[in-house]
Amino acid sequence: MEYLILVTCIIMGLVSQLNKKDLVNPIFLFSMYWFFILFMAFLGLKGFNVANDYTLLVYFFGILSFGIGGILLDKRYIKISNSRSDERKETSLNTKMFYTICILVLGYSFIKFMRVLPFIQQGLSFGDIRSLYWSLGSGITTNALDYFIDNTINKGLQLVIFTVASAEIASKNKSRLLIFFLIAIALLTASISGGRLVFFDVLIIIFMSFFIFKRKIQISSKTKKLITTVVVCSIICMVYLTNQRQGSEGFLLALYGNFTLNVPLMNHVILAVKESGDITYGLTFLKGFIEPVFAVLNALNIANIPESISTLSKYIVPFFDIGGNNVANAYTSAFFYFYLDGRIIGVIIGSSIYGIICMHFYNRMKKNFNPKDVALYLLVIDTIFRSMISFSFSVSSYVLALIIIPLMYRKIKIIF
Repeated sequence: MEYLILVTCIIMGLVSQLNKKDLVNPIFLFSMYWFFILFMAFLGLKGFNVANDYTLLVYFFGILSFGIGGILLDKRYIKISNSRSDERKETSLNTKMFYTICILVLGYSFIKFMRVLPFIQQGLSFGDIRSLYWSLGSGITTNALDYFIDNTINKGLQLVIFTVASAEIASKNKSRLLIFFLIAIALLTASISGGRLVFFDVLIIIFMSFFIFKRKIQISSKTKKLITTVVVCSIICMVYLTNQRQGSEGFLLALYGNFTLNVPLMNHVILAVKESGDITYGLTFLKGFIEPVFAVLNALNIANIPESISTLSKYIVPFFDIGGNNVANAYTSAFFYFYLDGRIIGVIIGSSIYGIICMHFYNRMKKNFNPKDVALYLLVIDTIFRSMISFSFSVSSYVLALIIIPLMYRKIKIIF
C-alpha cells in the first residue's frame, strides 16, 4: 500500500507538470508535498506506530481525489474562458485600508505581548508560555471572547497581511515598511503563543510569492536582500523555538516528527471515530464558515452552537500515544476532517472539492496575474502546506482572510 500511494503521488505530479508546465500548480504542489511527507513517515525514524492499511487507504483516496477534482475543474474552466469576463483584471492596493489593518494588528499584538512579558521575565520557556496561552484565564488568554478575537479575527488579518504584503513586495518592490510589518507581527505572534507555525506560514508565503513573480517581473537586488532577511529571520526563530520546546531532541529530528506525526495519529483518531460512530455530514468541511455565525448567535442568546460543529474537537484536542514515547494531538491532516464528514466517501468528496477550490484560484491567478489574485493563491498554497495538520478552510481565520483579501484592492471583480 505504501508503494501504491507514493507511485500515485509521483504520477499525479508528473501528469500535472506535463499539462501545466508550472511548478506552482496545485496538483503538483499537493502531490509532491504528500510524497515527501509519506516517504519520510515510512522511514520510521522516530519509532512512531506504523499506519494500518485502512489509514493508508484514506490517504490514497484523499490524494487521488484532490488531483481528480483539480483536473475536472481545469477542464470546466477552459470552457468558461471564452466569455468576455475572461479579460485580464488590473487591481490596485488600497494602501490606506491595508496599512490601517497592519497598524491595528500590530497594536493588538503588542498589547497581548505585554501580558506575556512578565512570564518571559520569570524565565518561563516558550513551551510553558504555549501551555498558558491555551488556558483561558491564565493571564494571556483572558476569556472565550479574547480567544475568539485572537484566533479568528487577529489571525485572519495576519494572513491578509502576510499574503498581500508578500504579493506587493514581489511584484512592485514596495519593501521596507511591508517587511517591517511582516517581521514585527510574526515575532510578536510567536512570543505571545510560543508557536512556530507563524514562521512556517511566512516562509511558505514569501518564498512562493518570490517564485511566482521571479519569472514574470524583474525583482531588484535590494528587494531580494530584504526577502532573504525575512527568510533567514524566520528560520532562526523556528530553530530557536523548536529547541526551546523540544528539549534535548535535535532540531532536524523534531522537524521530522512535526511533518510525519499525522500518519500514526490518524490511526488513533480514525479508530476513535469508528468506535463513537460520529459523523458530521459536511459540517466539519464548512466549520470555518458557519462556526463564527453560531458563535455570534450564541453570544446574543439567539441560538446555541450545534453539537456537531464541535465534534471535531473531541479528536484533535486530546493527546494520543503515537509510539516511541511520543504523544501528539491536532496534527490529524486534512483527510481526517473529510473522513469525519462521511468516512471514505467523505474523503473522496471533500478532497475533490478541495482540489477544485485550489485549481480555481490557480487558474484565476494565471489568467489575471495581478497582486490580488496572487495573494489569494498564496493563501491557498499555505493551506496545501498546512494540509498535514488540518483542512485550513475549516478554520475561521482562513475563511476571513479569503473574504478580506479582495477587499484590499480597488476595481476588482471576483469570478466564480
